[in-house]
Amino acid sequence: MTEHVQRLRVFVASPGDTAVERNGLDAVIRQLNQGIAAELGYVIDLVRWETHTRPGIGTDAQAVINRQLPTKPDVVIGIFWKRIGTPTPRAPSGTVEEIQMAIERYATDKRIELLVYFDQTPYTLRDDEIDQMKNLLAFQKDLEKQGVYYWKFNGDEDFSNLVREHLTASLRSLHASDSIQPAQRTFSRGHEVSSSANIEVGNAEDVELLVASLRDDWNRDGFGRHTVNRASLILIELIANVRNHSTVARADIEVSKSIGVLRSIKILVRQHAAGFDLDNAISSDWSAYQSGAREHGLAKAHRLADYLSTTEREDGFAVTATVFDYDPIGSGVFDDFNVPSFRIEHDIPGRCWVGERPCSTRALMEAAVWSVKHDARRVLELYFGAVRATDNSLLGIEVTGEIAATVTQPLNWARSIASVYPNHFKNSRVVFHVSNTDTPTEKEIMAWAAYWSAPIFTDVNQLRAYLTETTRRDQERRAYYP
Repeated sequence: MTEHVQRLRVFVASPGDTAVERNGLDAVIRQLNQGIAAELGYVIDLVRWETHTRPGIGTDAQAVINRQLPTKPDVVIGIFWKRIGTPTPRAPSGTVEEIQMAIERYATDKRIELLVYFDQTPYTLRDDEIDQMKNLLAFQKDLEKQGVYYWKFNGDEDFSNLVREHLTASLRSLHASDSIQPAQRTFSRGHEVSSSANIEVGNAEDVELLVASLRDDWNRDGFGRHTVNRASLILIELIANVRNHSTVARADIEVSKSIGVLRSIKILVRQHAAGFDLDNAISSDWSAYQSGAREHGLAKAHRLADYLSTTEREDGFAVTATVFDYDPIGSGVFDDFNVPSFRIEHDIPGRCWVGERPCSTRALMEAAVWSVKHDARRVLELYFGAVRATDNSLLGIEVTGEIAATVTQPLNWARSIASVYPNHFKNSRVVFHVSNTDTPTEKEIMAWAAYWSAPIFTDVNQLRAYLTETTRRDQERRAYYP
């Protein structure tokens, strides 16, 4: 089929002390354009004054820049560290003026995305920077008063990882709402709507027939067993969520599939009723599960989906889930030695194989952070407990892949895994393997392994030798101590 390519304009506003983060956006945008943006039919244009303006004349330099830059970017990114920038006749700095223009536009156009970040890297202020910092802190407070939710980061790598994740979420949200006007260029991608229906959410027979029909369709297209099962369960849970938490009797179902380079299934369930906050709803479901309820609804969809988002439009409130079809890209060494393992794969999308069960790294990380914060061991075990490791077995942790390569908040991962498998860490039965990844990720995982005094390997042959020797010693130990 023919699909439109849609352009997403991302404008970056920042003072001069954030040049590293600003320049790092080029690599982030390139990765997104080669991956998830292309899959969704978008091309991201990074708009910067360095590349999109020319010399000119006006009341002041910022006025010239404002006149030449696109008036309606889709996303505005603001980056700050210890300076606010150079004042203009209209604002404390040109950067502040650009962000204020985005805030003013939001009053009449809710489609615009504003992503503001503050670097927390330690610094020593020079005398001429004291006033800059005072003005920056005042601007932070002003943002809060205007309802702007900003994020903090620690250095350029952390920023790149965060902004990549957030732009991916923005792409998903914009794609679901269909808010960007398509450019006049088309190409064939093999993406099609395979089913749409208006279904009675309380009619179990109709739901079963719809799911069975879709499973047959997905199987014919060659989607993997894990993908078909996850998509089926997500559809059932999203319909059940409408039935259990809404007064409406029917819901619109739209299911599409992409059988291009990145194979995926997208499920949209729309109800003609008031919406809700997705994060709060998932948190509520987690709390209920921690208290003894079964896993169901949005919490279950969150664990199974690679992406989960909501959209509210005139025709109703929709929850959209995307499931990607992928195979493991790891070395397979732990499987060769029958070592239960976590396999964290930095690819598009990022995912983790918890034993034989795939889960998006986003979902796993969000569950880990929430569980640590709320001391929710049962939720931790739900997400991390599928690795069938006995106290006497080894536990393998492998990180592989180069795309979006970082383990966000690594100690949350480590604490979560260690909380579910404490004896393995206590008895030094954990081994790490870093494979086909980049240097920053390798260093981060090495620091993670060092935190737990666990062996780590970057060479697969050395890992095989270690597992061979460890297996031999374990067999001898069991022979002497049956």
